[in-house]
Amino acid sequence: MALIRYPGSKDKLVSELSKLFPSEVLHPLWSSAKNWEYREPFFGAGAVGFRLLPHISKSCRVWLNDKDEDLVMLWRTVKDEPKPLCCHVTMFQPSVENFYDFKERDGKADASDSYRGFRKLALHRMSVSGFGVKSGGPIGGRHQNGSAYTVECRWNPERIKRDVMRLSKVLRRFESLRITCGDFAPLMEDAGEQCFVYLDPPYFAKGEQLYRHAMNDADHARLAAILRQATCQWVLSYDDHQRIRELYSWAEFSELLITYTNAVTSSRRPKNKEVAITPKEE
Repeated sequence: MALIRYPGSKDKLVSELSKLFPSEVLHPLWSSAKNWEYREPFFGAGAVGFRLLPHISKSCRVWLNDKDEDLVMLWRTVKDEPKPLCCHVTMFQPSVENFYDFKERDGKADASDSYRGFRKLALHRMSVSGFGVKSGGPIGGRHQNGSAYTVECRWNPERIKRDVMRLSKVLRRFESLRITCGDFAPLMEDAGEQCFVYLDPPYFAKGEQLYRHAMNDADHARLAAILRQATCQWVLSYDDHQRIRELYSWAEFSELLITYTNAVTSSRRPKNKEVAITPKEE
């Protein structure tokens, strides 16, 4: 399980997406490719990044970014202050009151950076479907009556602490790694031929419902224009929407199908369809 559940997580699509990554990313060549870089402008829960980073040479430069400040603080805390974070995890008891308190305070500079990061982790763990601040309520509902799942059902301190220390080790192994909070454009401006960029922007259709920091049509169009001129290697994942197909009519599309297993019948059914977009080969 990922450290946090997150809307639009690509955890179940990593194997499909990685087939589209350049061979330099997946090949042992990277063990000596000191001039290579890996960048993620929309890091989110790191579902793809944390699968890839353990296999990238520690000499490669890494740049991770997200527009959600509290989420960035979580990953900085995982990297630089994992033991204090684990102490917060040990002492915390999920509750309906904590859920609504953390939801109200999400994004507010009213605590230390490390505690804001912890608060983000706890909020996503307590929320329905991992929607965090965008969730209408905690797991099990406001009154916790008659539900098979309650607000603390995804709070396993020992497992969470193991995940924190494991991910901290992954991030700390790099000689050059930065975690920033801001717009996606700076990560693309100087990305050259020896840079691979994986991008997973907010959904086009339901972004406003799922993310504190969604993108409007102009933002999506701006990203498409930047990628069209990019000289780096890149892979982009999106929800399958007609507007996205219009913006990237010049690129290559691969369909990605997420399925779920029915617990009663064990049958697999489609959940929703997403796409991976890559530059067309010349």
